[in-house]
Amino acid sequence: RLADDERTFYLNRGQEKGLDPEELSTTLVGQNVTIKHPDYWTILDWDSSNRHVSKLEYNGQVLFTEF
Repeated sequence: RLADDERTFYLNRGQEKGLDPEELSTTLVGQNVTIKHPDYWTILDWDSSNRHVSKLEYNGQVLFTEF
């Protein structure tokens, strides 16, 4: 979750790409990050409450990307 944002952001297959959820939580909670996500609509998420993260950056370093 992000401060002042009720939506849920998720990394699809992040663990398969070597990300450790506990390490990310320890490092990123309370920090400023840059999140890029596609802006699209789907019937499975009709109210856009879940956002699929395509890129995550912290301190100028890319931590996750789908590309």
